[in-house]
Amino acid sequence: MTVTPNDFVRLEGPAGHVDLNCAEYGIDWPPPATITHIGGEPLDVPMCLVSHSDLTDEEAAATLTVARGALYWPINYESTD
Repeated sequence: MTVTPNDFVRLEGPAGHVDLNCAEYGIDWPPPATITHIGGEPLDVPMCLVSHSDLTDEEAAATLTVARGALYWPINYESTD
């Protein structure tokens, strides 16, 4: 699979979340099981993949109104939602 222009990851934690464009930050698709660096910089806390979109490259490329996304939480984090 390849990264499309709309693919993103959401890093979520106790202080909130940030969405990062995969192409801009060099994050592969399908998303890795853990993220320890963003843009060459180490994260304070490693993030683990919780879930991600199942759209194929063809499905993602066929529309600009749908984006593939992946959700990450800090390792050993439990959401309160």
